[in-house]
Amino acid sequence: VHRLDGWLGRVQSWDEDLVLVFPDASAAEGDGPKGQCRCRIHSANLRSGLTLAEGFYRDFFPGLAVSVSVQELRSGALECEWLSGDASCVAPDWAESPAGDSAGPQKIEGAIESVSVGSVRVEW
Repeated sequence: VHRLDGWLGRVQSWDEDLVLVFPDASAAEGDGPKGQCRCRIHSANLRSGLTLAEGFYRDFFPGLAVSVSVQELRSGALECEWLSGDASCVAPDWAESPAGDSAGPQKIEGAIESVSVGSVRVEW
């Protein structure tokens, strides 16, 4: 990094915040059109419960399908900020059993609506 080259610092790391969209699975058949559940996940690139559904991509971008651990989503481990709906609308049949097993899907797919930078660490 050199000031004569126009650089002021070097980006060491950054956090990406994602807004994810999931279909509302809680609406019963015949209740009319199902809505969408939306949540913001802060520092999503540091979360292990969130993976890219298509393995050949490395970076998040709008429209990309992602797979989310239902257990981490519903337990609060992903620290979701719900913008519409809540965790129960994503996988309403999922329940934790006493033995630690779960009924219902282990992962749920959603789509990235938007990507924004949360925090950036710059070396000056």
